[in-house]
This record gives sequence, structure tokens and C-alpha cells, in this order.
Amino acid sequence: MQKFGCRLLLLVFLFVPLVCSGQDDEAMKEYEKGAYGKYFTPVTSFGYIYANRYHSGSDKHEGEEVDGFDIDQEMTDFLQLRFKNNFADIPYEFVSPFEWAKRPEIGNLRCAIWLHGASYPIAYHVECKLGTGEKNKVITDATLRITSNDGANKVIKEALDRMVSKFALTFFRVRGEL
Repeated sequence: MQKFGCRLLLLVFLFVPLVCSGQDDEAMKEYEKGAYGKYFTPVTSFGYIYANRYHSGSDKHEGEEVDGFDIDQEMTDFLQLRFKNNFADIPYEFVSPFEWAKRPEIGNLRCAIWLHGASYPIAYHVECKLGTGEKNKVITDATLRITSNDGANKVIKEALDRMVSKFALTFFRVRGEL
């Protein structure tokens, strides 16, 4: 009897997720539409797409303060390019945060990149936020990993690409455009 119970339990754990997987996709779409649709539906353009970088490694002189709000132009350019590719129908033109924060029709995409270390392994953390108007953090995605000093830019760009692609899918899906 005990073997039968274990086998039955095993079957339940194996087959229930398979049977319910289609329902999970629909439930997730409905959840996203309810949670994000009211924020993303009014968006007609994006006004702020930037990446900030903080590196605690050896690229700063001893005793020099590191400003975590420094714009990383290389990563910002990459982020804006990924935006153009993934959000092709949505225009982007810079709008001051003081202005877009009051306007729900203007979206924003902000990413922060933290690097720690001067030699292998270097820890990196990338966090991106997609938002609109006063709700400047509707969706957040992040990654935390290690890499070499030479490979940092490549893996950070891969993380940014993945996040922007994921954001675009959600953005257009909740608007009913996918």
C-alpha cells in the first residue's frame, strides 16, 4: 500500500503541471493585463532611457568618491538601441524627469549597473525598471552574477538585451498589440 501511495504522489507531481501549464499562461496574461495595462495603455512615447554605472574597482583613485548617478554613455547608447529595436513603434525623445513624472503618457526605462572588484571574479548586478508617469517602476528585472574584468561589458549588454526584450513583450502584450 505504501508503494502505491508513493507512485500516486509521483504521478500527481509529474502530470498536474503538464495539464495545468496552458492555464498558467492565460492566467499570467490576465494578471499582467490587470496589473500593468492601466499604466502602459496610455503610453504614446518614451522620454527617459538611461543607464547608470557604479564600479567599486580599481578604476577610481584612492579616496575618490564614486557617484552612483553617473550616466554610463556606452551602456545608455546600447540601451537606447535595444529600445529602438524592441519598441520600434514607440517614439523616444528626451523629456526631463521633472516633466515625465507628471505625465502618464510618457514611459521611462532606467537601468543601474553595479560592478564590484578589480580582478576575477568581478561581481555585477544589473537592475532595470520600466515605468510611466508617476508610477516610475511598473516592472523590474535584475540579474546578479560574476564575470571577468574583460568580459564585463559583454555580459552586461546581454543582460540589458534580455531585460529590454522581456519588457517589450509584456508592454505590447498588455496593450493588446501581441
